[in-house]
Amino acid sequence: MTTFIFDMDDTIYDQIIPFTKALEDSGLINIEDVQSLYIKSRSYSDAVFDATQNGTMTNLDMRRFRIQKPLEDLGIIIGNEQADFFQERYAYYLDRLELHPSIHDLFTILAKRDIPFYILTNGPSEHQWKKIKALRLEKYLPTHRIIVSGDIGHYKPSREIFRAIEAQQEGPLTMIGDSLPNDVIGAKNAGWEAVWFNHRRREGTYEGLTLFSFSQIKAYVLNSI
Repeated sequence: MTTFIFDMDDTIYDQIIPFTKALEDSGLINIEDVQSLYIKSRSYSDAVFDATQNGTMTNLDMRRFRIQKPLEDLGIIIGNEQADFFQERYAYYLDRLELHPSIHDLFTILAKRDIPFYILTNGPSEHQWKKIKALRLEKYLPTHRIIVSGDIGHYKPSREIFRAIEAQQEGPLTMIGDSLPNDVIGAKNAGWEAVWFNHRRREGTYEGLTLFSFSQIKAYVLNSI
């Protein structure tokens, strides 16, 4: 039986919810397509992720950039003060995250059946662990099965971060995540199976299995165990 490894951000919870609330609190209420703005924000964030890891861009500058730049693409200019306020509110809502109901049901079943699974997430250690605590993931799996890139100095899609799970778990491994380059291609390059969770309908081509809703993740995993 394969062991499932889940990305965290926007894979086991709906990240657009805190994003939308932070926009509203920041007075940015006239945006027609919040999902497109969110996707652009994630894209810009991914584009400078390496720079934040090697120290050429600070986390503060990255957080400003990832909201200022996609808004600029829409013709909306905000200064650093408003960008920082958006980040403050976004962090506030991230501290109050909840698992998507389908994922909560899935993790509850896996935990009750004592079926091991893992979380594999990119990001700074403190920031990611705050979200892990908010999601109460320790109810469902031990902390040694939660791998945060900031804790080990490697991040998806590098081969080394996938080895961190291989060191703990033998047998077939399947990654489920929303990032095609980081989760899916990274896992495939590591010799794993991978499922693309493309609920944001991002552009891209993947010949393997693609799922489009949280309920599909639940059904797929339960049918596979």
